[in-house]
Amino acid sequence: MERDECEIIAGAIEKLKIKLRNAIAKAKRPKLKSSSVYTTSKSRERGLALIINNDKWEDVSMTRHGSNADVEMFH
Repeated sequence: MERDECEIIAGAIEKLKIKLRNAIAKAKRPKLKSSSVYTTSKSRERGLALIINNDKWEDVSMTRHGSNADVEMFH
């Protein structure tokens, strides 16, 4: 193998090492619990939210049970 080929292969291996490190770091991150998605912190206002609570539809298959949980999280 020529020197240029070795350098190309070494560069490709280094890129794979970086991708592997990033993948391992991502896998070790804690998973978010659904209860931690919303915050009830009063420390800083972050803006406004508009919640359109459509839970009943003419097509019954589109009815979304539990949509009030979204509304209650912001009260």
